[in-house]
Amino acid sequence: MSHVVVTYMGRLESVKGADDFVEAVVPLKKDFLNLTVQVVGWYKDGHPLVKQYEREVMFTGLREDIPAILAATDIFVMPSYSEGLSNALMEAMASGCACVVSDVGGNRFLVQNGISGFLFPPGDREALKAHVRRLISDPVKRQQLGEAARRRIEEMFSWEKVGEEYKRLFQELNQNIE
Repeated sequence: MSHVVVTYMGRLESVKGADDFVEAVVPLKKDFLNLTVQVVGWYKDGHPLVKQYEREVMFTGLREDIPAILAATDIFVMPSYSEGLSNALMEAMASGCACVVSDVGGNRFLVQNGISGFLFPPGDREALKAHVRRLISDPVKRQQLGEAARRRIEEMFSWEKVGEEYKRLFQELNQNIE
């Protein structure tokens, strides 16, 4: 098996599901020796999750090289309990990462389950773990999801598409004024 990088990007807070991420993914390192688990984002010095998992997880802290990090990421995980339209998820999808995200808020709008990523119920560590295990074991599916995620972002959020949507909005507003 080739080397696989699984990334969580965000604050180390319960509402973001950071603890769910490490609890679900770290045990997979026993079965997949070439697995790197990383957490990119802000946390306070001495954070208990960092102390507990510092040997198994690469905690990078805040970074400015997000495109490079996502380019090296195979599987992007967002286990939030509440989420709007996440820039981090859109960036991961645009980078071609296979995404495993909780079925909340904007995540369910961005990710088509089984097509451009996998959704799981928030807090369901076993489902999260199963999706990540499948993607580690199935590089073809991982690549298919990543390619579909990139296409979805290009189709929905390209400058051309956003411009068309604004034009349509302004035309509707103009019609309502007249």
